[in-house]
Amino acid sequence: MATPTIFFVPGAWHDLWVFDDVRNALSNRGFETDASALPTTGSESSSIGIAEDAAVVRPALLKLVDAGKEVVIVAHSYGGIVASNSIQGLSVDQRAADGKAGGILMLLYLAAFALPAETSILMAIGNEFFKWWNVTEDRRWMTPIDPGKVFYADVEPSLAAKAVTSLKVVPFQIVTDKSMYVPFNEGFEVGYIFAEKDQAVDISVQRSVFSLFPAGSFSASLDSSHSPFLSMPDALADVIQGAVNHVRAKESR
Repeated sequence: MATPTIFFVPGAWHDLWVFDDVRNALSNRGFETDASALPTTGSESSSIGIAEDAAVVRPALLKLVDAGKEVVIVAHSYGGIVASNSIQGLSVDQRAADGKAGGILMLLYLAAFALPAETSILMAIGNEFFKWWNVTEDRRWMTPIDPGKVFYADVEPSLAAKAVTSLKVVPFQIVTDKSMYVPFNEGFEVGYIFAEKDQAVDISVQRSVFSLFPAGSFSASLDSSHSPFLSMPDALADVIQGAVNHVRAKESR
């Protein structure tokens, strides 16, 4: 079987460089990698959200799967919702039914949100803001409070400082837009990577997300903050490789 391409979808506020180390680690393991930036990150418009992000991610995925490639998506934090809304009709099985090669082999949620249909992040957390959200009075924009602690508590200090200064504003709309597609209810293979010391998306929230997944779904835990791609990229690469092995083993049964 061909080695799948590992495709990264970032969370809110983050640029793609944060995945450089884990992508290098995966390259050393023989994986091709790709990624898509999100237009909401650093947007000049506060009137864009999930749909606009998905409208950028989906063509990037289509380019890969239409070339016959199988893809494992690793979606971080808010990126889990974007990825969920980018892949309708693109699973390996769905495409095979149409006589097409390639497709999404698996969607891995990394300390990420996954929502029932017609649900927003804000709805899912009881319409109360996380304490680390800094939302403008007009509810147009949001930034994180104390991101060094919330996102990067276990990251090497100079790298954490670089990450903090690289963060960009995002529209508040990303947490009020509703997710419209639930891949784990539509036959997609999904898995979850827990960040046990996450101070942004608490481990209890992560476990609640995983409880929505079908029995037998892949899971793994890292003793990390919200950003294991910066604090432990090799360990994260090991887990991603383990997820690939898991889905390949299921295929061979």
